[in-house]
Amino acid sequence: MKSNITKKMFNGALFVLITSQLSSALIVIIDGLLTSRYLGAEMMGAQGIGSVYFTMISFVACLLSIGCQILTVQYLSKCSKDSARNIVTTSCIVGFILSILITLIIWIFPNGVAVLFGAPNGSLIQQYVADYLKGVSLGACGYVLYIILSRIVQLDGGGKLCTLTSIILVIVDIICDIVFGILLKMNLFGMGLASAISHILASLIMLIYMFSKRCNIKFNFKKLNFKYLGKVFINGIPRAVSMISRSIGPIILNVIILNILVNGASSTIGMSVLSIQNSNSYMVTSIAYSLGGSILLIGTFYFNERNYTEFKETINIVLKKLLFFVLPFTLLLVLASPLIVRIYISDWQTNDYFYKLSITSLRCYFSSLPFLAFNICFSNFMQTISKKVITNILNFISECLCQVLACFVLSRFLGYLGFFLGFLVGQAVLTLILGTIILINHLSTSNKYQKFFLPKDFIKENNVTIEQTIHTIEESIKLSETIRTLKNVKLDSQKLYKLALCIEEICVNIITHGFNKDNKKHSIILKVIIDENSIILTITDDCKMFDITKKLETMEVDPKHPEKNVGIRMIMALSKGIHYSNIMNMNNLQIII
Repeated sequence: MKSNITKKMFNGALFVLITSQLSSALIVIIDGLLTSRYLGAEMMGAQGIGSVYFTMISFVACLLSIGCQILTVQYLSKCSKDSARNIVTTSCIVGFILSILITLIIWIFPNGVAVLFGAPNGSLIQQYVADYLKGVSLGACGYVLYIILSRIVQLDGGGKLCTLTSIILVIVDIICDIVFGILLKMNLFGMGLASAISHILASLIMLIYMFSKRCNIKFNFKKLNFKYLGKVFINGIPRAVSMISRSIGPIILNVIILNILVNGASSTIGMSVLSIQNSNSYMVTSIAYSLGGSILLIGTFYFNERNYTEFKETINIVLKKLLFFVLPFTLLLVLASPLIVRIYISDWQTNDYFYKLSITSLRCYFSSLPFLAFNICFSNFMQTISKKVITNILNFISECLCQVLACFVLSRFLGYLGFFLGFLVGQAVLTLILGTIILINHLSTSNKYQKFFLPKDFIKENNVTIEQTIHTIEESIKLSETIRTLKNVKLDSQKLYKLALCIEEICVNIITHGFNKDNKKHSIILKVIIDENSIILTITDDCKMFDITKKLETMEVDPKHPEKNVGIRMIMALSKGIHYSNIMNMNNLQIII
């Protein structure tokens, strides 16, 4: 019977990431809708150009947040909380400083930044874009801190708070859009200011949690050390490349579509259609990036643990999500495209060309979701196994090159139709190439680790490795008996006997005291690595949080009942070291014997 721990961790991570991503998508959609309805098509086009800001600020946020997340998981899996706290603190301080610099640059050179994003120089659209950027940039520090801390709060078991904060983010943004953008007639500056206020509020909620007693990965200002900053940047570079590509891609696409000729003359209708697509693109990318983010989070944990069984299970879960979640969601979006377009175009019944072209645009883009999700998941998988160069190349190709090339080439022959078809064709071709590479790799090697692009010695051959999922006391007793009778192990029988006792005692305690508390199905993932000198026992369970190390600090022998807690005292006597961490509400105990 398989463990439900990996599935539970993955679904929990995916739900929080999708909620966060979709909240941002909903904000963009509502901003676009309100702008289109109340401020006009020109301002909507300007807002579409200005939306490149979020890609730019996400470059800083994701560079730090992904690097911070990966290192935090690594150090928590090694049970080094102090290092994890130092990494989080450093990342937040650097993120705050960089976001302030971005705000200052936009306020000093608003028109120049607008042109850089693709606005025609000297035009009214340039001024609209500049106004929007000045408003939204006021919340740069809030946006960066929210992105960094939401991942850490999720790791710390605060997934529900992250979800609630995402909902609050949307509500506050809508209210502020109406008040500042429409009622107070602050136009695009007000729309940008609304986003700024909502992100500042979201970051404050995350900060309150970080300073609360509930938080385990607290800030550590007293022992602040920037020695981890280089590692944060190195691990965050793949996502930074992704964000740079996402910034460059839309700018080039803006230039391409503004130069497409219709009936022999230049037209801006394509830009308006692209703005509608941009407003809804986050529904597509949120699913793709959430799946990629989940495999990065869970895969990194198991890769560092060298847990091949659960690492492979993570991949299987991703493939099932692509088949049974992404494909149906894509079909739903494609079918709903006409209804979505009607929300944006009030005169859709009379403006036939604009209406039909917008539907075609959305359907082409929505249809690219399964391919985009696969490509993003594969690039995140490469980062999970520390193949950073390959990850950087894949991120640039999938986020920029493949669609820019496809849109440009096809637009030369098919005009607007070819341009929008390029989003689908570009991602589909890349998926075909990656699928071929995966198949060739799978058929060309007999090593089970290399079939998954893992190092050949992912688990050393001279080590005895045991990986098992436990659901009952009987299974733990059976495993204990198996370990006692292990052969071809360069350890004396006394050590094996102690290991067997240790496993049986811990598993029985977890099943007895943890499994029956909430009437839910639970399981234990147990891993043992035996070499010539030591034994490393790792036990992960999905029961209520219990830090055994804190229990040990206050434990004393009861003179009247000396048998009480004898199991835990026996474990301490056997072990050279015992470490505990909690990742996403999963207890992770490591014992060295």
